[in-house]
Amino acid sequence: MNARRLDRTDAFVAAATVIASLALLWLGRGMTFFADEWEVIAARPLGLDSFVTPFNEHWLGVQVTVFRALVEALGLGSYMPFLAVLVALHALVALEVYVLARRATYPWIAAAVTVVVLLFGSGFEDLFWAMQIGFVGAIALGFGALLLLDGRPGGGRVVAATVLLTFAIMTSGFGLFMLALVGLDLLVDPARRRLVPTTFVPAGIWLVWYLALGRAGVATHGSPFTVEAIASVPTFVIGGLSAAFGAAIGGWVARRAMT
Repeated sequence: MNARRLDRTDAFVAAATVIASLALLWLGRGMTFFADEWEVIAARPLGLDSFVTPFNEHWLGVQVTVFRALVEALGLGSYMPFLAVLVALHALVALEVYVLARRATYPWIAAAVTVVVLLFGSGFEDLFWAMQIGFVGAIALGFGALLLLDGRPGGGRVVAATVLLTFAIMTSGFGLFMLALVGLDLLVDPARRRLVPTTFVPAGIWLVWYLALGRAGVATHGSPFTVEAIASVPTFVIGGLSAAFGAAIGGWVARRAMT
């Protein structure tokens, strides 16, 4: 894919990303460690056991490792370094959204979409709780794979995308949704349908982990593979789309659009 010259839209998005990131850090200056973060601090030392042991029913190996490494390196004197990592990942997601949107539409529309992502007030919990580096990180890894597999990817880009997707499923349960998104994106494009097996490696790794370790967490918190759970998927998806659409453009407009 040929590189293009940077333009005014790129400069606007870069400036908006910097301003939004600084604003988020300023707004979060009074935050401190909360809830699941104390579980990592108290009971998840660096090591393979912490990496592969389910966190509730989820595989949060990369997330736990990054968070614990920050604890070991910086201590608990300030929450800001932890929040800074989260904000940096959030900024990365916004820039990835910009690149993806720009490839699909007009530059200023892509810029507007990016600003919505940067200042996504309905998702404020994910922007001020550093433990969400897993959720946001999995999105960043998944979007990175989408970018690598766009167009006519060579072997190197395919391998890199596979690695990113593998880390995504090790980072957060949401990594599985990103894996499904990438698989669907490849499946609906006849020119890239041959690349669908790219998703098999991370899916296989997650399945092995689930059978070996993850089932213990599911047994404690309830299995998502019951008939009742599977039957509720369509309603869950429709409700989720409505909520996401409404969060971005306004609840009344979203409800009218979905009915």
